[in-house]
Amino acid sequence: MSDITNVGKELDLFFNWTPREGNEAAHWIASASTSSLVCNWVSNPPFFISILCKDASVS
Repeated sequence: MSDITNVGKELDLFFNWTPREGNEAAHWIASASTSSLVCNWVSNPPFFISILCKDASVS
């Protein structure tokens, strides 16, 4: 955990804990098996993730 925090400081990033219910997209990605995500999923996200990201940007 401290390694992640140190890298974040070097890159001028911050981390904030969010309960699973408040971050469905991250929870889905973290729990998805590698076989369920294609290599370019970041550039071409699954429909479900696109909807969650749009919802998050509105609120």
